[in-house]
Amino acid sequence: MRATCVTKVSIEAVDPAARGPFAADREMRRLLVALWARARAAWPEIAISIEDFIAHLIRVAHRPGGELARVRAAEVYLALACLRGDTRAQGVFDREYLPTVDAALAQQVDQPERVQRLKRLLRVRLFRSVGGRPPEIARYTGLARLDTWLKLVATRFARRFRRTEARQRTGQALAQGPTDPTGKSLSITSRAELAEALRQAALTIGDRERHLLTLYLVNGIEVSDIARSCATRRVVAARWLERLQCRLYARTRELLLELTGSVDQRETRQVERLMQRCFLAALTQELRKGPPEHSHPSGSFRARRRKRQRN
Repeated sequence: MRATCVTKVSIEAVDPAARGPFAADREMRRLLVALWARARAAWPEIAISIEDFIAHLIRVAHRPGGELARVRAAEVYLALACLRGDTRAQGVFDREYLPTVDAALAQQVDQPERVQRLKRLLRVRLFRSVGGRPPEIARYTGLARLDTWLKLVATRFARRFRRTEARQRTGQALAQGPTDPTGKSLSITSRAELAEALRQAALTIGDRERHLLTLYLVNGIEVSDIARSCATRRVVAARWLERLQCRLYARTRELLLELTGSVDQRETRQVERLMQRCFLAALTQELRKGPPEHSHPSGSFRARRRKRQRN
């Protein structure tokens, strides 16, 4: 009787938008008590009150009753304890679950040292807030095995890490400048012209397109999160982001060829190398500036083009 009363109080403490399916159903409340008891028995050395567990479970597993009955309560309990900073729970997690990500990470990076480094970084991300985002472990719903969910998180984390490394390498290339076949660096003017061409190309996309591309390239938001915010499937969002970048690439290349007045094959190849090595970093830098003032190609753009043509 006490557990049922406690459960009702726990449910009432939850945000009304989330507690709807649970508040009026007595059988649901009994199921929540049973899930807590099952989890508590699995980890008797880890103490979490029934109120805290049920409030957390309702938040992360906001599903109809059929889904709630499938929740892996013991693993949600362990995840919550880790989230709350329980050192015993985190020790169990480190021994029994964290080693399972090695294979997933090894598929994304090639060196054992990098795998271990990524695993350490992943553990920090799992248990700590970063950039205002909650710890990753807070997203575990219990509807999949914890080790299976963890492998998926590790794969996404490693891919995001690789993208960051690629941006850094491209940024270094942008700072250093590409070279032609003779080994001579292309001029700073060439890089400035790329930035100008990209600025003009960015004027051809809408504010919403620019915002979503900024979330992806600058803020590192996952495609799945962008898809969720747009109420669409991940594959649709991924295809849309790829096409948008291809569109910007093609338009920037066109403007850069026009601006530099490249007519022979050698100059065209230099433009291609500049685009291939520096486009992504230049695009990221452009997006960091924020929304532009929409306008037609600037006078300075036309003036530089005329100057190149005269030369």
